[in-house]
Amino acid sequence: MLGCIMSLGNRFKEFRKSIGMTQSELVKKYDYGREIISLIESDKTQPRLQFLYHLANDHNLNIHWLITGEGSMFGNEVPNLRELSERAARRDQLRDQAIQELQAENLELQRKLIQCQERLIAKPFVTP
Repeated sequence: MLGCIMSLGNRFKEFRKSIGMTQSELVKKYDYGREIISLIESDKTQPRLQFLYHLANDHNLNIHWLITGEGSMFGNEVPNLRELSERAARRDQLRDQAIQELQAENLELQRKLIQCQERLIAKPFVTP
């Protein structure tokens, strides 16, 4: 079947069957609710990321394939969580730095505006 045309639930079901497990066996092995497996396979909910990482580690599941339908079912292309976390932290740091710089620039512009207003108030008003 074409993976990208299938839903995540259908891909999950295909994966489960390809590793030769029933819903009950999957539930027992991973201590996951049977109703949750059924809901995943019927596209009524999505699996938790932690559960997917266990499947990827234990069965070489390609999470990218499961989510997008692209690539092959197996190949364990699990993203490096530490790298993703570091990138997110760096992005947050840059965002915070940009906010601080914009706030400082805003304060400086407000100060200059107040100075201009004070000068205008201090000048006598001349009528023609």
